[in-house]
Amino acid sequence: MSNAEHVPTHQPEPNANFEPLGYILGIQFHESLKLVRKKGLEFGAKLSAFIDPRGIELQDGAWIFSQPLGDSAAGLFRVTIQENTVTLEARLPTNPLDWFERRYEIILDEFQKTFKPTFIISSMAKVLGTIPIDGDAREFLFNHVVKISKPKFRILERPVHIVGIRLGMPAFEVRKAKTTRGKSKKVKAIKPTEWAVDLKAESLAADTRKVYLEATGQWPPIPKEWNSAATKVVIMRLATVKSYLTDHFLSFLTTDLE
Repeated sequence: MSNAEHVPTHQPEPNANFEPLGYILGIQFHESLKLVRKKGLEFGAKLSAFIDPRGIELQDGAWIFSQPLGDSAAGLFRVTIQENTVTLEARLPTNPLDWFERRYEIILDEFQKTFKPTFIISSMAKVLGTIPIDGDAREFLFNHVVKISKPKFRILERPVHIVGIRLGMPAFEVRKAKTTRGKSKKVKAIKPTEWAVDLKAESLAADTRKVYLEATGQWPPIPKEWNSAATKVVIMRLATVKSYLTDHFLSFLTTDLE
């Protein structure tokens, strides 16, 4: 069959791989820093041993150290330091996740040694990416995920360029109480989980042949001493979020139970 005769399925392409767009890691810490310009310059010099911080912005409320990644103008590696947060991000990553995990760990260890924050209060890990669709990502989300018929959109009287779904799941689950005849009703059980997760899937505005995916894991504020072991735990959360996105959320989107 020629390309002209191909009938799109509006489903993920066979053996389609997740294409990462970004890895972001954030930590809230105690005690707060004083963003003195001299210290920012000194830390930038230390960072140069691990990355190539070509852009250095030492603002009153934030220090930003960044370098380009790959050939795209949008690709970058950035470290942002504020009074009580540090954020590391790779946009349009050019290496596997474990490469960035190693860089993140080195940078966070150096940050902890330099500024000596006492506790990690909370952390966040976010993974962004796309999957290619054989056809139109909007059709995939319309027909196979949210299952809204096209005629319903006539009510809006406007064309629809972006279709999406968002799911937010807290760091706990309330289970219904089991009851037994003749016995008093049991109290509902709350099953805690370690982290909350926010999931998004939507047609990519710049290319409607792709679904944009985003997963954000949020670990609740439980202060822990910041040492090298704590850094490793936080770094591993990037892989946890990526795994949940690719193993669970993608299965949720592509599985039709009807």
